[in-house]
Amino acid sequence: MLPTSVTNVTGILPSYLYFQYQNDQDLPALIDAYNSLAQDYLDWFNNINLPIYTGLSGDLLDWAGEGIYGVQRPVFQSESIDATFGQIAAVKHRGSAQIPTPNIASAIGSTQVYKTSVNYNTPDEIYKKVLTWWFYKGDGFDFSIPWLKRRIYRFLAGIEGADASAPFTPDISVTFDNGTTPLTTCNIVVNNAINPVANYFQLAVEGGILCLPFRFAYNVTINT
Repeated sequence: MLPTSVTNVTGILPSYLYFQYQNDQDLPALIDAYNSLAQDYLDWFNNINLPIYTGLSGDLLDWAGEGIYGVQRPVFQSESIDATFGQIAAVKHRGSAQIPTPNIASAIGSTQVYKTSVNYNTPDEIYKKVLTWWFYKGDGFDFSIPWLKRRIYRFLAGIEGADASAPFTPDISVTFDNGTTPLTTCNIVVNNAINPVANYFQLAVEGGILCLPFRFAYNVTINT
């Protein structure tokens, strides 16, 4: 059961003035001001509740996310190949000395691939969703399709990184494909997607930002 109030110290151990100085004109006011300021700091720390990142924002969220949980604000990036240029049949190669090849074959001599990368700003809400994905323990640690679909739904529908649950998730499809790649491909399809959150989810999976079983390759399709 979650606590309903502050469970740590709510009042400071006040500073005090030695008896022989209590009739001084200035020192009692100084001690009172110091105690008041110290209590304000304690109240602020109790109210802000740093480990509960869902209520933080901006630099304070970054400080708590990296300092307490060890996760920096991620950088989302998409990359596209604009063009590929190369010379065909510019280089001839032979078989190795151990396995001679009677025919001389042609190969690509040089290839230049032009790519465009786009970096996206990471809003506080998306950063909180990433933290929740990493540290939410309510699903357990046994991988299954329902386990994965619950986490995807929580990322998509949870507000400010908070929990979200649904009795069923018909808009989220998870299938596996044993193709020609070394790793089995996990195909994730999100229908009736909530944008831009769904787009961030796709970038997070493709960029390795979210913690997922490493035995699979992942392919995400977003349908609005």
